[in-house]
Amino acid sequence: MTDEVHVSSSPLRRFRHAHEQDIERALRSRGPLTRQELQDVTGLSRTTLYSIVNALTADGVIVESRVQTSQRRGRPASVLSLDPAAAQVIGVELGRSHIGVTVANLRHEIVAGSDRSAPVGRNAGEIGAAAIDAIDEALRDAGLTSARLDAIVVGTPLSFGTGAQAADRVREDVGARMLARYGVAPVFANNARLVALAEMRFGAGADVDDLIYLHLDEGVGGGVVLDRRIVDGRHGRAGELGHISVDVDGPPCWCGGIGCLERYLALPELAAYIGSSASEMLAHPGLVEHIDGRLGVLSRVVAGLLTTLDVRRVVLGGTLGRANGIAPRVEELVRILSPDHVAVDVDVRPAVLGRRGSAQGGVVLGLAAAGGDLVVPTIYS
Repeated sequence: MTDEVHVSSSPLRRFRHAHEQDIERALRSRGPLTRQELQDVTGLSRTTLYSIVNALTADGVIVESRVQTSQRRGRPASVLSLDPAAAQVIGVELGRSHIGVTVANLRHEIVAGSDRSAPVGRNAGEIGAAAIDAIDEALRDAGLTSARLDAIVVGTPLSFGTGAQAADRVREDVGARMLARYGVAPVFANNARLVALAEMRFGAGADVDDLIYLHLDEGVGGGVVLDRRIVDGRHGRAGELGHISVDVDGPPCWCGGIGCLERYLALPELAAYIGSSASEMLAHPGLVEHIDGRLGVLSRVVAGLLTTLDVRRVVLGGTLGRANGIAPRVEELVRILSPDHVAVDVDVRPAVLGRRGSAQGGVVLGLAAAGGDLVVPTIYS
């Protein structure tokens, strides 16, 4: 990489160095690109682009390969990417009951991963130690080391079941342990928002530019992606859909609100509502009928978001969101509740990435943030 090299005082050399950085940044954040796509992204002339790409290829910074893309027929396209062996980015999901790890290289290829269950009610130290063990396991099983580790992004819930302060303690402990172990200070983000990024990059939203993601599990969260960019908001918490109030006379929520959607759709709340355990509820063939009233509450929120944002794709994740029949029923209800311009093409789908979705989103965020561009890259397949 060229970020730290000495740059000559020559104006032409400074311009060339700036262009080199533009090219590296684009490849880092967006993954493999053809020369034409790289020219479109950087705005460089064809002559300048080819000259710099040739030089960076000769230096081993950039590598060229051929891939078959979903957008093209015929011969595989020639694409450019940063040397995949140059660095690694790790995404970690710290869930309330599991830990997931995904490792990717600079070509946006997933090269390692692990997933393990973890007991509910752990303290901060136990969670931190388990996170280190999970990363070490993923690297070891893939024959990798942390020597080329460039970034770590850790996804956490707003609460581990005991309020936001407990989550803050977990992040503090995990951050200190990872810095001491790997020499890299992790970046923390909300789990559900990371899954939204991952579904846009690898999953149910890979063919669209905008989506709304709702995570329905032990808690309720979400994320909004517009023009392939995650929406942050003033406090970095845009998309906290579980804390939209749906009943002014409803129960208080730990977040400080009243009648939040989470108090009606979180698995423990739903199980209590129908008088069974969560596992029994999810396994019941009549699940959709049993919770149809609560799905109506959810659908009102979704319809309002679609009308406000003019988005057509909705992805439902988490154990409940992926359960059989949930997405089709929500789509049916949203069509009934929405204005015609929304109802005509609304598309509600279950998430496809499973338990490691947040960790995969951490990789996407780590690569994009390091490249200075939070656009979710287009996937090659």
